Amino acid sequence: MKRSDLAADRLTWDVGVARVPLCVLRRAAGDPGPPVLLLHGFSSTPPGAGDKDASSHAAAGFTVLAVEAPHHGARRSPLVDAVIEAQGPPAHELFLRIVRESVAELPAVVDRALREYGGPLGVVGISMGAYTALAAAVIEPRLSVVVSILGSPDWSPRQGEPTPTNRAWLAEAPMHHPERFPPRALFLANATRDVNVPPAASRAFTAALRPLYADFPDRLEYREYPDSEHFMREVDWHDLWGRTLAWLGRFLAAPAP
Repeated sequence: MKRSDLAADRLTWDVGVARVPLCVLRRAAGDPGPPVLLLHGFSSTPPGAGDKDASSHAAAGFTVLAVEAPHHGARRSPLVDAVIEAQGPPAHELFLRIVRESVAELPAVVDRALREYGGPLGVVGISMGAYTALAAAVIEPRLSVVVSILGSPDWSPRQGEPTPTNRAWLAEAPMHHPERFPPRALFLANATRDVNVPPAASRAFTAALRPLYADFPDRLEYREYPDSEHFMREVDWHDLWGRTLAWLGRFLAAPAP
């Protein structure tokens, strides 16, 4: 499908006390497909009409709601630069501050998305967006399908001890709330050589989830790419994106058991 066959609208939603910018992409003809929230990575440009990953979702028939994270895009703030300049646990604390702000906005975004486009509703998060997607799933049961790409359910810093503020937030981490996930369809993907977001926590989380998904094992999948780092090899990214679209196509229109 050509880009000209897609419609793209840049909007700002007033949700609670926040004004959240987003880009809505969908097929130009026909009824809107099932909505999917697309959450981008740290310091990256929020997806728009020219983003091939967002466009591929729209071309597949989904209504893509590419949401700009707090402190990014139109809401860019010095906090992003502060994360980049900081080191170790202090940088991780600032990173989690952005994640927590994103999670806090999501229920109101879900309200608006369901009102505008109906349900069921899926969420695909990449890197920081995957941290947000997993954490939002803990508090928001209306997210019917969750895809975590290069994210983690663990909020501990990679190295060193958590800062006091980070330590106070650890109980919110998804790894401590596996019971909140089933029976929704959950797909996690990580890269073995990723030093930014090591895959061990997602592996362990999937193992903890498997008994909870015993009655519907097909609704939980973990995939790891042994030859990729955080910026994945193109062949692996292509495979992963195809699997993501297949997962959404398989489960987003199907009611949970």
